[in-house]
Amino acid sequence: MPATAFAPAETPTTTGGTARPTTATPTTATPATERPRDDVPAATVTAGRAGGQPSVHRRAVLTWLAVYPTITVVLALVGPPTAALPLPVRTLILTGIVIPAVVYGIAPLLNRAVAAVEAAVAAVRRGRR
Repeated sequence: MPATAFAPAETPTTTGGTARPTTATPTTATPATERPRDDVPAATVTAGRAGGQPSVHRRAVLTWLAVYPTITVVLALVGPPTAALPLPVRTLILTGIVIPAVVYGIAPLLNRAVAAVEAAVAAVRRGRR
C-alpha cells in the first residue's frame, strides 16, 4: 500500500523497536515558535470562532472601519499637493502612509476598543443572571 499523509506510520523508538502505529491527521495548530499576538486582546481573539479567530466578516468590518477613515483623511491632506503627480506615484504615497498607520496604530487601537466593549457587555450580561 503506498504511503499517504493519512496512512498509519510506524515511528522508530530509541530502543531499536518501533512504536505503535499512529494516524496522521490534518491539524490547524500553530507552530510552537509562534508567540501570541500582543496587539490583539484575548477578548477579541476568542470572541469569534472556535479556533480563536474572529469570523472573516467581523475582520472585514473592522478592517474597513480602520482603513476607510484613514484613506479619507490622508487623501484630504495629501491629495491636493500631489494632484499633479502620476496616479501610481500618488497611490504609492497614499499607501505608504495609510498601511503603516492602520497596521501599527489604528487597527490595534480599534481591536482594544472592541475588546473593551465586549468585556463591558459580558459583565453586564453576567450581572443579569
